[in-house]
Amino acid sequence: MYEHDYDGPLAKETKRHQGKTRWTREEDEKLKKLLEHHGSVDWKLIASFLPVR
Repeated sequence: MYEHDYDGPLAKETKRHQGKTRWTREEDEKLKKLLEHHGSVDWKLIASFLPVR
């Protein structure tokens, strides 16, 4: 399991990283459950369950 810094400050935004945000704990857990259920082969399917990402 990975230990994320969810509450820490984000790095300065640059043109290259504009608009990217950290994953919330809820999003992270949802992704983990999707991977357990569907595996890591069909990322298009998994992405369909995470519309805001």
